[in-house]
Amino acid sequence: MPESTHKLVVMRHGQAEPRASSDAQRALTGQGRADSQAAAAGIAEFFGDARCIQAIYHSPFLRTTQTAAELGDKLCADAGLPRLVAADDLLGGQTPQQVLDWLDAQALSSVVLVSHQPLVSTLLAYLLDADCSGSAGREYPMAPASYACLEFEVAGAGTFSLAGLYHADRYRN
Repeated sequence: MPESTHKLVVMRHGQAEPRASSDAQRALTGQGRADSQAAAAGIAEFFGDARCIQAIYHSPFLRTTQTAAELGDKLCADAGLPRLVAADDLLGGQTPQQVLDWLDAQALSSVVLVSHQPLVSTLLAYLLDADCSGSAGREYPMAPASYACLEFEVAGAGTFSLAGLYHADRYRN
């Protein structure tokens, strides 16, 4: 029996204010909020039905929390799904393999991750190319509010396929 296809979106938080009392407290700008809302439409299209998104995991920093909230408001607020979950594993101090192990332990098949650079780019290189060092030559630049849509059957380094990579300037109205 073939494995079922799972879906994952890896997103960088929306544009944030340049300064705050601490890096963790940097809030989204108005453009960051608008871009996050616009990204939600593309993410919903990728999943086909926003009700199938099981969780939106985000780092506990303010800008990722706000980005996740904007996505959640647009994706499926009426059904109480997806769950918004703060996860220290998405702060950026983890290796891509540690993030993959953490994600695999969640045992979910339709997930959105909202995190920071350089973690989002290195995670994409690892999931798509099994590359932690950047030496494979493929790069995945992730500007604020950029997101990558991935599909996989078995979670592992290099086992994910890229369904699309989208940047805010592409989906702005």
